[in-house]
Amino acid sequence: MIFEEIKKLRFLLLMILVITSMGVQGDISQAKRKKNNIKLNKTSITLRVGNKKTLKLKGATGKIYWNSNKKKIAKVGKRGVVTGVKKGSAHVTALHKGKKYTCQVTVKKKKKKKEETPAQVTTGTAVSIVTVPAIKVDPNALKEVHTGQATWYGTDKLNGYTNGCAGLTTLIQSELIDDIPGKPLYICALNVPDFRSGLQGAYIRVTDSQGESVDVMVADQLDTQAKLGDVDLDRKAFPVIEPLATGRIDITWRIIPYPTTKPIQYVFQKGSNQWWSQIQVRNHRYPIVSVEYKKQGEPESNYKELTKTYYNYYTLSNAGLGPFDIRVTDILGDKLTDTVTLNVDDPTATISGTKNFPY
Repeated sequence: MIFEEIKKLRFLLLMILVITSMGVQGDISQAKRKKNNIKLNKTSITLRVGNKKTLKLKGATGKIYWNSNKKKIAKVGKRGVVTGVKKGSAHVTALHKGKKYTCQVTVKKKKKKKEETPAQVTTGTAVSIVTVPAIKVDPNALKEVHTGQATWYGTDKLNGYTNGCAGLTTLIQSELIDDIPGKPLYICALNVPDFRSGLQGAYIRVTDSQGESVDVMVADQLDTQAKLGDVDLDRKAFPVIEPLATGRIDITWRIIPYPTTKPIQYVFQKGSNQWWSQIQVRNHRYPIVSVEYKKQGEPESNYKELTKTYYNYYTLSNAGLGPFDIRVTDILGDKLTDTVTLNVDDPTATISGTKNFPY
């Protein structure tokens, strides 16, 4: 009897040992599975220069060390944020408890904005490629009366700027309309939205709250902080309606014809050649709505409209040296046609047209 009881007790102990062993092995297998489940959320990523993407080491606990083998192409922060630096390929590695996890990184060039068109800008003697938005004048602008505030700029020796964003150098430096004594050419800078609506070179009448007015040419744009309707008058124009000490005044302004008796003028941009050139129209009475060109002798149907840049030039691509027939349309719908030729030896020389727009 005692022997039977001992036998049963041994059997129970054996069963307990088996069950315990199975539980421990199960826990070990589960731990191994959990440990082996650590992985990167991405094994390869593609991004553009300047863009960022975040890598995460899933299932990992504790400290993670991030590193890039080519920091000049892609760099990575302490939290796995990858930044594209320049075009190329690199490897970003996450080090966790002695084990490495790697992601292939491909960096592409920064994407260009579709709404912008390529153009050339000359700075000093160098010619560089930049992107500038196209400009188009609203034909209804002639009817508008704008409201804003006027300030002033410049020194007692200079009539404001000597050039300005609109590039009207020779006109501004003369400080006289048609070089006639007693006909001062005052200039101004407009807020960015009004300036870039196509009013480069336009002539406007600025009137204060007392009804006094001064006429000025739009030669430059203000900084982006200026409000819609704001005008910055040159140092000689502001005192015509208010003392300089006033500093800032409420005004209205509208477009008027530029009182010149001379024909319109054409000037090519510095650096223009047979493959790329830009042409500017100056001395026009009203704002220009469009400029078209064709090679001399071609039919009228061959006229092509040129794209205007915010700095007041129209771009020609692979047009040759000319002669070109240039057709200019003003805000009233009047058209003028002239023939011009690009002189690469002196591209910035002023070319006079045959006449000007009617008043």
